[in-house]
Amino acid sequence: MSRFEDEIAAAVDKLVAVEFTTLIESITPEAACKFQRLVSDLQRELRVMRQAQLTIVVDRTHQGRPMSYESPDEGRRIELSWDQANRVHQLTPLRLHQVISEDAAEFVPAVADKTASEARLPAPPYRMPIEY
Repeated sequence: MSRFEDEIAAAVDKLVAVEFTTLIESITPEAACKFQRLVSDLQRELRVMRQAQLTIVVDRTHQGRPMSYESPDEGRRIELSWDQANRVHQLTPLRLHQVISEDAAEFVPAVADKTASEARLPAPPYRMPIEY
């Protein structure tokens, strides 16, 4: 970096340090406790949401009954054939979340999308996103 960029970075660091010190000194202990409780509550809700997350994996090669499994990071995953997923889609609208391969894609419940129940799910082969 140039001398000018170094001076700007130092000025910004000093400003942030001064502002945070001033902010910390002006916060009451009650407000700090309330903020900490709020952060803890939000972290707990995030853990619950991750555990409750439902992903439908539509795989063209899937045969037989639906297969369900859970993981701590990805929540509950249900693997279905396209026909099975399309029947689920008629009852509970699904939206495309991520393309895994030409034969498989992830769908999640479409909470706010009321038009999703009218259309059919996109059928494989899926188009892979362009990677740069």
